[in-house]
Amino acid sequence: IKGLTHSFSYNPPLNFYGADTFIVQVTDEDGLSDFINVEVIVNPVNDPHTRGVYIDFEMFEGTYPGHILTIENSVEDVDGIQNIVYEWFYESDLETAIATGETYIVKLEDLDESIVVKMQYEDFLNNIETVFSDYEVVIEVNPEGDYDFDGLRNEAESDALTDIYNPDTDNDVFLL
Repeated sequence: IKGLTHSFSYNPPLNFYGADTFIVQVTDEDGLSDFINVEVIVNPVNDPHTRGVYIDFEMFEGTYPGHILTIENSVEDVDGIQNIVYEWFYESDLETAIATGETYIVKLEDLDESIVVKMQYEDFLNNIETVFSDYEVVIEVNPEGDYDFDGLRNEAESDALTDIYNPDTDNDVFLL
């Protein structure tokens, strides 16, 4: 107990919450002392998560339609992690999910977009937590020259008057 304020400090162990009791001995200026039982209730604190969620892809190959993006989750939370949901977004529109789940197959309409992933989970204290990927993946044109991945190079499809952005439906496969 501190001087005239008659106060003391209590510091519970890290991440502790709930009821705690302890005994305090108080002594007056005449040397008389007594023991008192103290009971405190420590409220839980929502600790922030550590580490992050990442989009796993082969950066040196480029990322283009047909690639499968996966999630690498290294999020840690001392409050616990349960009920995980993953959503994929264009970085330009973080309100409208383009997909859900642990993987995303890049589509032609994703060209020139930057894709991010959002992880949402509930901790054991019933707090809803949100983590966005630390970086985005920029979707590029297929460097192999086959935008629709049907086995025909774009030049061959143009020569055959087929759509270079859609798989060749009439199977007139011409390779240059």
